[in-house]
Amino acid sequence: MNMMLTGVLPQERLARGAWGEIISCCTKMDPQERYNSIDQVIAAIDHIQSRSKDAERGIKCRYAPPGFRTLNPFTMLFATGAGANSRISVGSTVFGGMVAAATIGAVLTPAFYVIVQEFVDKFPKKEITEKDLELIEK
Repeated sequence: MNMMLTGVLPQERLARGAWGEIISCCTKMDPQERYNSIDQVIAAIDHIQSRSKDAERGIKCRYAPPGFRTLNPFTMLFATGAGANSRISVGSTVFGGMVAAATIGAVLTPAFYVIVQEFVDKFPKKEITEKDLELIEK
């Protein structure tokens, strides 16, 4: 986590704030000073997230898909630092999907409607007759 936040190992420079406290507790040499279980680490992270601006707006971002945790997937297109290459590739995929969805929704849907409607008009519905019902019953 420290590498993602600062770009260096905890021995060189520790992240600031609550994240730094979690990282420091995870990397203590004495096992008695570390978290006892992963559940305690998750609880500490949840506590940080509950104090974030997203939590104030009522948004739970912990399990959101990549690119939507910040509620701004475009920031992934211009990522820097550790892991930037993977964030850029995910960001470009998310952005491409958003552009494709908008294009299909705005341009192709009306075009498909016109094509299907013309097809339906060329082949009008046929009335079911008694002879058709007899064929179905056999």
